[in-house]
Amino acid sequence: MNDNPSLPADEPTQPSKESNRSKNFFTIPRVVIYTLLLVFIVVVLNDRRIYEKANTGDERVYAAALAYSSKFFDAGDRTPEEKGETTAFDQLDEEARKKLAHAVTRPSRFRTWMKETYGLQPDPELSQPPADVFVFSSGIRKFHFKVRYNSSAVLVKYDRGPVGKTELAIYYFWQSPQDDP
Repeated sequence: MNDNPSLPADEPTQPSKESNRSKNFFTIPRVVIYTLLLVFIVVVLNDRRIYEKANTGDERVYAAALAYSSKFFDAGDRTPEEKGETTAFDQLDEEARKKLAHAVTRPSRFRTWMKETYGLQPDPELSQPPADVFVFSSGIRKFHFKVRYNSSAVLVKYDRGPVGKTELAIYYFWQSPQDDP
């Protein structure tokens, strides 16, 4: 019969509330953890998207500058076509290629092209003639796309000189360009 004197003999035992909670899949801690995981995945994917955008832009501008302003480069620099490589510039359609080729000939044209293509203008704090710095930001990292023009600072003020070398610098949110030596 009933060996436990604390339980009445005729009442059935019911499962405790704790066992009912453990059967429910969506508990508050799980919802919080899954939400944080989802936010982390979205932030990482956005960072990767912005990185690809900045890196592709850097490659396109550099290849266009080599192809259409090659007389300003050192004799040791060879265009990617001379090396037998395909570039991000080659992947553009004919009209976009002509626009970029036209843009790399003058600073004002290049700034207009960057605004039309990426929606960016030179950063007023970081840009100093004869170079412009365009900043892509993903929240985690900032990508500083530095474009040097092949002329002196005075000539760049008067919209002279083609695009020369390009450089893509990456800074995490806790870093600053002033930290560079």
